[in-house]
Amino acid sequence: MPRPTLPQLRTLIERADSPRNKAIICLFADTGFRLSELACIKPEDIDWQKQTVKVWGKGVKQRMGKFSNTTTRYLKEHLATYPPNGNIWGINQRGITIMLKRMKQKTYITCNPHSFRRAWVIEAIKNGTNLIDVQALGGWESLEMVRRYAREVSSEDAIERYQPLMG
Repeated sequence: MPRPTLPQLRTLIERADSPRNKAIICLFADTGFRLSELACIKPEDIDWQKQTVKVWGKGVKQRMGKFSNTTTRYLKEHLATYPPNGNIWGINQRGITIMLKRMKQKTYITCNPHSFRRAWVIEAIKNGTNLIDVQALGGWESLEMVRRYAREVSSEDAIERYQPLMG
């Protein structure tokens, strides 16, 4: 299944037409949140100091996602002009999906909510995050889904992270 690459994520962010849309794309990329999780974020769910956001996932389980300085910038820029009434976005799941479809038409880059989740988990594994942490951060009950995604990580990716025992 296709997923946006890191250069494509940068293109999507550059081409997004508002701080809100840039923040949505960044938060999907940073956290691997599901659409239902991202769409329900309220101002009180954000911890600006720790750069984390609390969401309710499948099975009504709470989990946290960590976001970047870039996401912080776009979130703050968006919230400075939009006083939240409910979620922080002013649109629901369908609105987010429509925005992403428009981004795909504009950039020809696959960018549905699940493609960001795929990109996040694969990049987390490529960057050396262990599978147990990816499972916890992604909100999966078992390692099976994480293992499926991990199959896309190549031996070349692994060799870049590997540290020989004898130094």
